[in-house]
Amino acid sequence: MFISVIVCTYNRAASLSKLLDCFLVQEWAPAFDYEIIIADNNSKDNTKDTVKSYELKFKGKLHYFFEPKQGKPHALNLSIEQARGEILTFTDDDCIVPKDYLKNVYKAFEKNKEGVDFVGGKICPNWDGIEKPFWLNEILNQPSQMDGGQPNWIKSFFEGPLGTLDYGDKPFIIDEKTQKSHLFYGANMAVKKQIFAKYGKYSLEKTYSQDTEVCQRFLKAGAKAMYAPDIKVFHKGQWSKITPAFYYRWYFLRGLYWENKTQYQMKFYHPLGIQLSMIKETAGFFIKSLSQRTVSQKVYNRCHGLINCGQMIKIAKKNII
Repeated sequence: MFISVIVCTYNRAASLSKLLDCFLVQEWAPAFDYEIIIADNNSKDNTKDTVKSYELKFKGKLHYFFEPKQGKPHALNLSIEQARGEILTFTDDDCIVPKDYLKNVYKAFEKNKEGVDFVGGKICPNWDGIEKPFWLNEILNQPSQMDGGQPNWIKSFFEGPLGTLDYGDKPFIIDEKTQKSHLFYGANMAVKKQIFAKYGKYSLEKTYSQDTEVCQRFLKAGAKAMYAPDIKVFHKGQWSKITPAFYYRWYFLRGLYWENKTQYQMKFYHPLGIQLSMIKETAGFFIKSLSQRTVSQKVYNRCHGLINCGQMIKIAKKNII
């Protein structure tokens, strides 16, 4: 098995260097080989020089490409075209990976050769000594699974904007019927290259939530995925910027770009094609947020209202055009 590790980067030479250090100490096995592809998405810092300084250490396994078109989908698609591996695994330039990362990617596909087309793993927060926001402490310290093994959706709701993901400690298969909210993020996802050839690469129109879109598209087309908790990365975000306003903006944009399966038709009792039930539901979320006692509860309800606002704007624009 040949694995291509794809990292798209923009102006993060220092954190990229830490990630490359992680790949220098990977546990290797004769059953697989790998390469590292760095797609520089028009960086203005010393990203190129940083990557070049590692080339001798990787002994031909490290490849640098420059993508002048701004936007992560451009860099992702360039990397997919250049990759030689049958398995393409994606992580971010602000992540670090444990030494068994590649070995666990190999195991996940080797054990499920025919039944799995793409895999997602855990994305753990790397707080690195930074104190968590007080109003998020109680939520983030909860277990990822409730009694009975069901995912803790409240925790997942707050983890998503942080770029972290944890569906528990047991692997499971996902298809379109069982999808629900089990989607993966680009910081820890591995895909058979033939799936991109079959169903298309990343949409250039998706400058936001492109990972969600590609997962939904693959599953809708009949591909199967697997959650593999042994595949872990540690994501170091800009934790000091985690405020209620950060969540409000994130979920509004989520609604604005979300591909809603329901197609609304403009009718005289649906202003601009927006169903009255949706307007009523949105108002309910905002009203409920005013009566909540904790900051997290207030943020949770207001974000749901903002998701709907984004959706309504999208619906209205579509019907106006």
